[in-house]
Amino acid sequence: MMGASPCVWHVRVPGQPSVIDVGKAARSRGWAVEEIGCVRLASGRGRILSVVSRTDAVRLYEDMHCRPVAVVYEGKPRVRLDPRATIRDDRTVPLHRFCRYKSFTRSLQSNAAALWDSAFEVWLAQVECDGPNDPRILPFHIFEARGDYALDKVAERRRFRQEHHNVRALVDDTERRWTLARPGARHGRELQTVRGLQLYDGFHWDVMARRTAVVASSITMWRVRSDGYINIYPDGHVRPGRSCKRTWSKSQSEQADANDRNKSRS
Repeated sequence: MMGASPCVWHVRVPGQPSVIDVGKAARSRGWAVEEIGCVRLASGRGRILSVVSRTDAVRLYEDMHCRPVAVVYEGKPRVRLDPRATIRDDRTVPLHRFCRYKSFTRSLQSNAAALWDSAFEVWLAQVECDGPNDPRILPFHIFEARGDYALDKVAERRRFRQEHHNVRALVDDTERRWTLARPGARHGRELQTVRGLQLYDGFHWDVMARRTAVVASSITMWRVRSDGYINIYPDGHVRPGRSCKRTWSKSQSEQADANDRNKSRS
């Protein structure tokens, strides 16, 4: 939404006291504030992870495509790549990586923490998206890249396209083909904005694979047959297309979030 007021998301981690009054600094500049917490869960390998809930992860990621967002946090919060109940180390990512390219992020325990608000103001003045083919538009918690890329650099964006482009589509590391929907086939969502660039109405990819494939968002999972496809939007929204079946629902994620809160370790 063009011209929308910025919002600051403050992500709190149990046991990590906040030494900066984020709300006061944000409201003094007319910015909205959202505060969310994490749960502390044991992974399959026994590590204790601070994890953002599935529903909060979806709300946060979608908000980044509606208005300018700053994400500030204590500790080391993580986000699931797989919404199912059992948490695995290799199926979570650090919060700052989940938000990469879509929002401003700053650890409140970094050396630059005290200047987070001034840094966000500088960030707000920049437009950092080249157009509809800029790979930074992709939801990278769903698109599985073939490596790590510093996509803020022109040369790295060029390398990304060379390593993923195949006949008018991007092919990810699981061999799923992401094809931009034609103008007449764009449907189903409000206008979305990425780093100051407003995308076309209904902008999305038709995603398919040669073999039956799994698609996992922060809150749902789908199985897509080789003769089918599924619509995926920049904000991570997944819309069923043809020959696809939901295998994990939003209501299952909401129940799993409630269960996580009950067993969270302080």
